[in-house]
Amino acid sequence: MSFIRKHKKIFSLLIVVCAIITSFFIVRGGQEKKPDYLFQVVKNTAETPSTHIKNPLPNLTTEFTTESLKTLMSEKNNVAAQEKNDASQAKTLPDKNAVEKIVGDIIDKELESETIDPKTISVAKDDSKQMQVVYLLVIQEIIKNVSEKNSTEDVTKMPIAAYFGNIGNNFKNTVDILKIMNVPPSWVDIHASLLGFFTSQKNVYLSLSQADQDPLRFMIAIQRIADESEKKFDDIRIKIDKRVKEQKII
Repeated sequence: MSFIRKHKKIFSLLIVVCAIITSFFIVRGGQEKKPDYLFQVVKNTAETPSTHIKNPLPNLTTEFTTESLKTLMSEKNNVAAQEKNDASQAKTLPDKNAVEKIVGDIIDKELESETIDPKTISVAKDDSKQMQVVYLLVIQEIIKNVSEKNSTEDVTKMPIAAYFGNIGNNFKNTVDILKIMNVPPSWVDIHASLLGFFTSQKNVYLSLSQADQDPLRFMIAIQRIADESEKKFDDIRIKIDKRVKEQKII
């Protein structure tokens, strides 16, 4: 199965994007230097970069259970209790501090996976103003598209888990598009921030859809959803506005 066939929804957006790019250069009268391709070409799944392979989110509840058992097995009082054959002295649950550390480490690892290293972004050779304008038009269309898709999801017409799952998959499609973009050099750091933001949104909403399978992931996502969305995106928008002025695009 080809990559395009597998991701038909993504490439329906790319058709719109190509129309924007074509229109831009028609308006420019064809006098400007043609930029690098804005998107990487992936012919089939065998050649698809590993970033596009669908990996399920790790089960944090199972991870917590495993780490808790490791903590209990390593505690000296458990060892001593086993040697004395006195089961009453053995702990069956880690103490509060141990639980907080285990959960904290799990959350830190989750957040670290959403931090995108700018060095992993595919960089275009063309950093002209024209290329930057095209890039910004495409980013604007991508953000508009995911916003519109999410607004059409109706929680009253489906189970709540399916609702969150649909939104999470909409964000996943956005992440997939951002990953295959060749970014003008002046925008690599901001693109990494955008990719990190949409990755975190994907993880949060897919986590909210997994309450039955992974209650710990669900509870962590509940805490994150109120903290991250608007402010984090507003910070990126401010950086974009500042970069536009620095590059004298307008």
